[in-house]
Amino acid sequence: MRGEKDAKRRKMWKEVLRKNPSNHELRIVIEYIPYLRVKAARILLSRTNTNYDLCVIMRYVPSLREQAWNLLLTRNINSHELLYILAHVPSLRKEAWQRLLEQGASNTDLRYVIKQIPSLRKKAAEELVRSPCTNADLICIIRYVPHLRKIAWQKLTLQNPSRGELLNVIEFVPSLRKKAFLLLLSKNPSNYHLRYIVRYIPPLREKAAKLLLTRHPTREDLFYILQYVPALRKEATEKLRSLPSY
Repeated sequence: MRGEKDAKRRKMWKEVLRKNPSNHELRIVIEYIPYLRVKAARILLSRTNTNYDLCVIMRYVPSLREQAWNLLLTRNINSHELLYILAHVPSLRKEAWQRLLEQGASNTDLRYVIKQIPSLRKKAAEELVRSPCTNADLICIIRYVPHLRKIAWQKLTLQNPSRGELLNVIEFVPSLRKKAFLLLLSKNPSNYHLRYIVRYIPPLREKAAKLLLTRHPTREDLFYILQYVPALRKEATEKLRSLPSY
């Protein structure tokens, strides 16, 4: 049964290729029908095509990758297309990275590289840290690039990070958790921020819960403590009983 379905599917796509398919249909064939990839890619290369068409060919059809890349180089290439190649075509990563730098990578581009492409993380972070950085840029470096973490943290503390930004550091960067938590406390965290710590950051759960208990906690606050902090359940229960009924 499965063999019959596969045969019908092959026949259907062969018919599609014979009936002047659109570029979109050819890309679908290239992505999802391996045995027709080369044929579909050749048709796509033989007609008017977009940069994205070429990117798809580079990703899925190694035998036509160089041809598609050379054609792309004759055109204006935007950063999204270069980032696609960086992420999905390792054999062209070096060339695409160089082109991105030559065109002037934005901070957003560099953050994408840091997050998604480990082999270029260090280089992208070094480019980023030399530019005027937003807090989002610095937190990206702090999270993903240990050798630049100290300098990025120092810069961040001078740029008045928000409580949400500090939560990001507390959650994902254990080596800076204590410092970020102390800085958060100096900014008068809301009960929401403390509940977040209680739920998601076990090493600081009890400290955050104790602070919550001093703040006229709501039922929601107390339910978080009951669920996540066994050592404080007795106190939370007593406070819950003291609250007025609905």
